[in-house]
Amino acid sequence: MAQRTVESQAEDLIRRTQFYGSAPEAANSAITSARDQAADLAILALWATFERYVIEYLQTGRQLLAAGYPAQYSTKLAEKFESEVEYWRIDDILAHRNTRRPVPTRTEPETAFEVLSALIEQIHATHTPPAEMAEPL
Repeated sequence: MAQRTVESQAEDLIRRTQFYGSAPEAANSAITSARDQAADLAILALWATFERYVIEYLQTGRQLLAAGYPAQYSTKLAEKFESEVEYWRIDDILAHRNTRRPVPTRTEPETAFEVLSALIEQIHATHTPPAEMAEPL
């Protein structure tokens, strides 16, 4: 929409913007840059949300540890786990990093969302305890 508005030089819409009277190439460059920045911020927000989810998911696992044997050791371990997992590196938490695979140069927010959602589903499938072990969280 911004692109079309700039191209048509709709004065009433762009009068108070940097696009008023600017060359189409400069406007297109600014719009492309803004689009790229918005995509990068969306991916960053998705990653931060995913990281928070993983940490909170692991912290709730403390209840399972607390129900273990011997109770005194398990309780202390569970408390340490819950307070320290916050400061672990995400690579250590996920125990996965393929250093042989090149880092992609560009990722779209939709792809990041799909990958992170698939990871969350895999975490649930792998780490959800049987019903007889689970306590209300």
